[in-house]
Amino acid sequence: MKKMLWFLLLPLWVGLACNYFEPAATAIVPAATEVIFPTVVETSEPLVSETVPSEPVLVTEEVTASPELPTETSEPPTESAASEPETQRIKFETNATQATVQGNLPAYGAARYVLKALKGQTMTVSLPGMPVGSAALIIWGKDGTVLISDHAGATEWSGKLPLTQDYYIDVRAGEVAINYKLKVVIPPLSAPAPTQSPNLVRLKFAPGGTKLEFGETMAIGEVHHFVLRAMKGQEMTVKLTLHKGQAILVIWGADGTVLISDHAGASEWVGILPLSQDYYIDVRAVGDQKVKYDMLVKIPPL
Repeated sequence: MKKMLWFLLLPLWVGLACNYFEPAATAIVPAATEVIFPTVVETSEPLVSETVPSEPVLVTEEVTASPELPTETSEPPTESAASEPETQRIKFETNATQATVQGNLPAYGAARYVLKALKGQTMTVSLPGMPVGSAALIIWGKDGTVLISDHAGATEWSGKLPLTQDYYIDVRAGEVAINYKLKVVIPPLSAPAPTQSPNLVRLKFAPGGTKLEFGETMAIGEVHHFVLRAMKGQEMTVKLTLHKGQAILVIWGADGTVLISDHAGASEWVGILPLSQDYYIDVRAVGDQKVKYDMLVKIPPL
């Protein structure tokens, strides 16, 4: 019985003895649980993929620009516009109602004139003897109002002026050079009759006096009417001293003789009186503002 129990326990003792004497580090790891680590290679520069660059590469190519070719619709080069002609002022002689100037122009040349006239006056401008088509008149006011345009091709114009201002006249030559005469006619406005001027003021000299001096103001466009009696052969002086605005003188005799007309645009007149009669003096405001003036009238004795 004892021998049988010994043989049964002998394998157990042998296994315990083997486990006791063999170290734990020699344990065998199954192949299925083996771990393989990747190999790390150290380099001095970072690894870059061959197909994806780290930064975009800019490629430049030198391009030579070719001159732009003209198209069929391109306009030919044109010469610069001609400079404006020099302006010449037309002045009427004392008591004159018309003036004539002469000149010559090359083909397509131009001459420019200017004169001052009053609202309501009738102005006639012409190029006497000029063949139609060889020249043309262009007339306009300082305010831009066109009285006759260049495309009219006219050599004569007549009409009533809309404003008191400067008026410009261009003479323009056609295809050939020309010699021309420019004639301008501006009759004075009708002299107001004394009975039609309720504001007519008669000027009287003090006994032994030879002159009068006084000051007045006028609204825009207003007219002051004065009258005095003087003798044939006396010298009369009428003078305006303007402190504000602009005004002109118009002087005529009771017989209708005009001593200074409205288109003269003058503020002073000196002359010998042709007859013993009443003489009328108008002071007319021009421009777009009120007028303040002093007037001197002097008539020494014969």
